[in-house]
Amino acid sequence: MPKDKSSAPVPLNLYPPGLDLSGYIIIWPDGSLDEWSKEFAEKYAAAQREGMDDPQTENGGGGSSADSGF
Repeated sequence: MPKDKSSAPVPLNLYPPGLDLSGYIIIWPDGSLDEWSKEFAEKYAAAQREGMDDPQTENGGGGSSADSGF
């Protein structure tokens, strides 16, 4: 979801890999939030390459699968 809340949140996997999401807030299935940054993008890409669902967020959130939706 954009930081300015100009549009509704959508699942992260709808965005193509490598898309610059600077200025976006990531909402994890457990409700925790992370701001997209270069470091976070690298961590997320590495987790995807390793077959993990999502990287662990800095505030202890994260998730397994997006089966539960929003």
